[in-house]
Amino acid sequence: MGTSTPELYTPGAGWQALPGAYNADQNTNWYFPRTFLSSNGGIFGWDTNSGQLFQVFTAGNGSLNVLGNTPFTANANLPAAMYAPDKILTIDPQGNAWIVNISGATPTFTEMRGVIGENRSWANLLVLADGTVLLSGGSVVPNDLPSATNTAMLWNPDTGQWTVDATANVARLYHSNTLLLPDARVLSVGGGAPARSSTSIPKSTRPAIS
Repeated sequence: MGTSTPELYTPGAGWQALPGAYNADQNTNWYFPRTFLSSNGGIFGWDTNSGQLFQVFTAGNGSLNVLGNTPFTANANLPAAMYAPDKILTIDPQGNAWIVNISGATPTFTEMRGVIGENRSWANLLVLADGTVLLSGGSVVPNDLPSATNTAMLWNPDTGQWTVDATANVARLYHSNTLLLPDARVLSVGGGAPARSSTSIPKSTRPAIS
């Protein structure tokens, strides 16, 4: 069972339950929800099992707006990243990319068909220092080494174009992660099946993936 009542932490004051933002859907669809801070101060997200879209506000006892469902099949093992204020990039199980715009009263979804071409289960999306977005790791079958996809891709939000980038020597599956370092290098960690060691990735115009 999940926890359907969110809580707010305030430094110096501790935790406060927000019963006004109770969401019964999260009793069963609780794992790995996607949540992002929107410019109106709300917290936008979706459940990765049911695909329910929601927005939480933290004032007072909290409040909840249910905004429908994602137009694609939601999945807990697919990545999402906010690359600009109110704009989120995510991937669906068919390998199509979506732009989610949460600047209005209801979110809008723009699909980019066929740009990835295959499922990237447990892949990572990372916004780089120049504003492009790096897609790395993952596999066609969740956490499956034989179907791992080691080829990274870069997405340019200015042009909407994807380009194929470096190929990794090590698969990054469940659970892996990428982190942008202060010097613009990318740290890629984790492995999955089987477990892999951490690797620091040098930053270049076409970053090497290890």
